[in-house]
Amino acid sequence: MNQNKWLWFVMSAFVSTGIAFSQGANVASLDIIIRDFSVEHHDFENFSEEKTNIFNVGGVSTGVVGYTSDAFWMGKAPTCANEKNPQFGIPIGENGYPMVTNPNFALPPYLVFNESAGPAVRYGEFSGCKFNAEHNPRSLSVLRGYVHELCPGTLKDGAACAPNSVCTQSNWFQTVYVTPGMVQQNLDIPINSDGSFDYYHAKPLQSVAGMCDNEFFSQWYVNDAAFNKVTLTTLELPKEPTGDYYKIDYNWNNGGYFPLDVVDPATGIWMDFLPGSDQFGPQSLSIFCPPYNYEHAAGQKDMNGYSTTKLCDSWKSNGGPRWPGAALAAANATAIENDDGQALPGTSKLRNYNFTMMGYGKFKYKSGTNEVFEFAGDDDMWIFVDGVLAVDLGGTHLAAPGKVDIGLLAANRHGCEPGQPLANEMAVNGCWTDNSWHHLHFFYADRQTDGSNLKIRSTLSEIAPTAYGQPVILSAEFIREGSSFITNMVVNTELDPNSVALIAGSTSFNFYPVLVTRKSTYGTLDTLAYKVESFTYSGFKAAAGGHIYELKGRLCNNLGCSDLETDMTNPSNGDSLSFNFPTEITSEARNKFSYEDVNLTLFSKSNKPVGSYYWGFGKLIMSLETQLIPTDSTIDRPKFDTEKLLNEVPLDNGKLPVNATGEIIISALPQEYAIDSDINKWLENNPSYTAAPNGNGETSGHLVNGAPDETGRFAFIQSYNSSAGTAGLADTTRCYVSPEGIESCTSLAFLAGQPFRINVRVFDHLGHFVSQYEETITEEAMNVILARPPAPLGKVGCTDNTTGVSYPAVAVGQAVINVKIYPVSQAGRKLATGPYIYQMALIELPYNHCVNFGGQQNFVGEGYKRSHFKMKRGYRRVVNK
Repeated sequence: MNQNKWLWFVMSAFVSTGIAFSQGANVASLDIIIRDFSVEHHDFENFSEEKTNIFNVGGVSTGVVGYTSDAFWMGKAPTCANEKNPQFGIPIGENGYPMVTNPNFALPPYLVFNESAGPAVRYGEFSGCKFNAEHNPRSLSVLRGYVHELCPGTLKDGAACAPNSVCTQSNWFQTVYVTPGMVQQNLDIPINSDGSFDYYHAKPLQSVAGMCDNEFFSQWYVNDAAFNKVTLTTLELPKEPTGDYYKIDYNWNNGGYFPLDVVDPATGIWMDFLPGSDQFGPQSLSIFCPPYNYEHAAGQKDMNGYSTTKLCDSWKSNGGPRWPGAALAAANATAIENDDGQALPGTSKLRNYNFTMMGYGKFKYKSGTNEVFEFAGDDDMWIFVDGVLAVDLGGTHLAAPGKVDIGLLAANRHGCEPGQPLANEMAVNGCWTDNSWHHLHFFYADRQTDGSNLKIRSTLSEIAPTAYGQPVILSAEFIREGSSFITNMVVNTELDPNSVALIAGSTSFNFYPVLVTRKSTYGTLDTLAYKVESFTYSGFKAAAGGHIYELKGRLCNNLGCSDLETDMTNPSNGDSLSFNFPTEITSEARNKFSYEDVNLTLFSKSNKPVGSYYWGFGKLIMSLETQLIPTDSTIDRPKFDTEKLLNEVPLDNGKLPVNATGEIIISALPQEYAIDSDINKWLENNPSYTAAPNGNGETSGHLVNGAPDETGRFAFIQSYNSSAGTAGLADTTRCYVSPEGIESCTSLAFLAGQPFRINVRVFDHLGHFVSQYEETITEEAMNVILARPPAPLGKVGCTDNTTGVSYPAVAVGQAVINVKIYPVSQAGRKLATGPYIYQMALIELPYNHCVNFGGQQNFVGEGYKRSHFKMKRGYRRVVNK
């Protein structure tokens, strides 16, 4: 690709309904990193909260199966909170908030207690349960869950539930306690080499070592082949049939949450590893089987009424929960039976426990919408928002609920205070202002066998595209190359190599993998598609926010797409990009490029297929890049008429005004430039666009301030009077080109298509100030300038598809700006021979207008820009011959 091309259109697509991948989609996604650990790891499969049972079951020493060689664990005292050891933690309220303030809390003060917590939540097992679509999807007679949901009114084990409850009797229940204070308040977020935050490798920092078996906590949420195996994927949250919630609920009643396992839904038997995962495999059994003679072991049954006693004994006899091969050996050798003698193989309980999970999502704050993020899970759980702790559910415990009230965080400037990890970013982006972006991290650990509960419920209305999910085009920039365009697309995730090859060869399949939607002049939506000539991977760039792919091609109006003039067109402001995908009956009726060949599905490298259009409502924004243009580099300069300057512009307090030390010549580009937009080649063939007017000896040129010459150039000498270029001072330009072709002033040139303010400061080689020049070109002036030369005959203007406002057609819509700096000091003295440093600060102001690109009028909405350029030039005055 020609890196010297100057005209770049930058297209950014942001999804305003981001949590929904397409219009009408019913699934939300979060990125997750799963780190799998062996059961041999010290912090997993521990039972220190049960330590009082280990050596005193009925007053008899029982031994510790599988732990006798682990002197480290054997010497531990209980440090996990539960109903037997409440002193180590606090109860959680039914509404997901802490009920009491705990001295170990790392939470900010406004989160350590919430009066809306409600009574303490109690979790247990209940019998006589009738079908309930939410709590009992399998119509089981025995369920586990919260008392207030399944069995309200019960007071003790064996007591009856209130009338009309889901279940009729409680078998057992306990108050849910958590162990707070295991992590510090601020999240550790690494910084990339380009200065951006690496949100995907963020980790909580340990607060107190030893709390609830967390001695090796530093290994839990980092990639380290010595301790864990890593899988990158997404967590999908389907939308509830009614309401605005997206929800998953994996619990004891429906088989639990095991993200690395593939399980037969009919038998519950472990079948395979999750495709694309890196893991230790199923080293555990989904039953409560502590390494001692558990007092309730003889009566334990699973959710289907099958006894797990023999399977537990077999597990322990093969080495116990801390031996990697024990679970598989027990599962293959031992069946489980119900009261009627029916049997299932022990492999129905084989599972991969012992993993941690980091989840990440970037969400947009919507004020006044009462957005929440709710969680319930057994074992450790922490939620951080903008790098600051928001929920603290540490410890190995019964399923505990937690809740993030987004409005409460906003009201307390959560994450915005000095010293917090993202405080500077929040200050720049707006601290909880409406539509500001924020970062949610959750950290989960499954460290003990039995159940694996994970419930997430969210009303966050807009979440940015995931990095590990289906491929989504986030943004793109393109330049013209001949009759084609080279488009650099930013994609959220790396594509599978086969998909890259598929896109590259798509033209031969009559397949259009990249689509564009745009609003027509009639207000209806139309679909265009790229006819791909080449497609290659350029690598990951943190600053760009994704993976970069270079696509060469042009947009097609129709399936034929063979005629350059009638069938193809340019990208345009307001377009939206998406990958295409096969479908039998397209949900996008306007997509004339739909197809049904399932062999042409695009996949991410993590095996996630494109399965929905990700249009959203964000539009492509095209912006022109400002570029400094090299001009003459000569040291020798003909004589400049300093005396004439001082006669016409008297000194003010011994100094020249800052707008009298230079001048600006603006040359609007003609239509020919729009067809061949290589600026270096153009200026080489048209040198008058950077030079001052021709002069004779010491006389000045003929270009008059505020009036165009035959080339369409304008001059702005001394103070521009904001008269839109139609009138000005009587002066002519003071800079000139001698008969030998040498210019008398130092020239700095750049391309621009919008109003601007310029400041140039000149210093000598020792850094001493010499002079400065300032000038402003207004919007009114730029309107007049870009209208000269006139637009091609028959060309209509362009329309902003977002607002519907139309703008007049132009020849090109850009101009070459020449800033000519006089060889004088601010005090009016002639410059001496020597090297000088020129520092230019350019501020370009917002501007909406048309640009002729390849013969088509395109609307461009220019934003505020600030640029800085620096150059060195020598100066030596010569005598004209």
